[in-house]
Amino acid sequence: MLARSGLVLLFVLATAACFEVGPEEAAPRRARFSANSPNDVAKCLNGAVAVGCGVFACLENSTCDTDGMHDICQLFLHTAATFNTQGKTFVKESLRCIAQGITSKVFQTIRRCNVFQRMIAEVQEECYNSLDICTVARTNPDAIGEVVQVPAHFPNRYYSTLLQSLLACDEQTVAAVRAGLISRLGPDMETFFLLLQNKPCITYRNDYLLPPNVLDCDLR
Repeated sequence: MLARSGLVLLFVLATAACFEVGPEEAAPRRARFSANSPNDVAKCLNGAVAVGCGVFACLENSTCDTDGMHDICQLFLHTAATFNTQGKTFVKESLRCIAQGITSKVFQTIRRCNVFQRMIAEVQEECYNSLDICTVARTNPDAIGEVVQVPAHFPNRYYSTLLQSLLACDEQTVAAVRAGLISRLGPDMETFFLLLQNKPCITYRNDYLLPPNVLDCDLR
C-alpha cells in the first residue's frame, strides 16, 4: 500500500511539474461556481497593494486557472522567521517583485488566459533569479525545504516554476533541496527529481497515460 501511494504521489507531482497550457486553452475555461472572470481579476489586482499576499489572493479561483501563487506566498511568509538575514530579505523582495511584475503587466496579458498564465510564471522566475534564489536555498536548506512542499491543488504551474528555479541552481544547492524533500516525502522523490531535471511531459492519448519520453515539453 505504501509503495502504491508513493507511485500515486510521484505521478501527481510529475504531472504538476510538466503542466503547460495548450492552444485550446487560450480562452477562459468554463466558469466555476463563484469563479472570478478576467475582468474581476484585473480590477482586484489594480486595487491590491504589493505587500503581503493580497495580489496573489486576486489570482485565486479564477476562470483563467491561476491558483497557486497565494499558497506559495503564504508558505514563504509562514517560514520567513526561519531564514537567515539574506533569506528574510529574499522572501520580502521576491514577493514584492512578483506582485509588482504581475500588476504592471496584467492589462497587457489578461485578455488571453494562456498568455496571462505564462506571464505570471515568467515574472516569478525572473524575480527568483534576479534575487539569487540559489544562494538563499543553499544557505537556508531547512527553510526552503519547508516552503517546497507538495501543493494542495494540482496541477500547479507556479509550484513547478519554483522547483525548476531551484533545480537550475548549482549541484550543491540542488542536492540540499533534494535531500530536504526526500526526508519529508520519501525515496520516490528521487525519481521525481530525475523527471524534473529531464523536463519530461506526461500526456494522454485516448485516456491512457503515455510514457514521459513520448513528448518533450518546455515549461515556458
